[in-house]
Amino acid sequence: MTQEDIESVAQKIRAAGLHTSWNDLMILSKDAIGSIVDAFQGLLRNTFLLDSEALTSREETQRTALESLSKSLILLTSEAQLLRWKSEVLAKI
Repeated sequence: MTQEDIESVAQKIRAAGLHTSWNDLMILSKDAIGSIVDAFQGLLRNTFLLDSEALTSREETQRTALESLSKSLILLTSEAQLLRWKSEVLAKI
């Protein structure tokens, strides 16, 4: 993340804090952090899979983790920002 990205996130959170209820901020925090935790726990569980279904499960876990992280990043930034980050990665492949 660039300094500009960090400032954009901070501005979005501050704007949300000024224009939404405490309950809405709690929901935003729960959804964003919850998505990150879900992705982390899924990847961690998958790291220790040793059975014959490990490959299929690993692919599903990676897809689910990507979706969770994407949801969290959209909540904290925007869909447009997520698409920019995605295009940066894909341009390097």
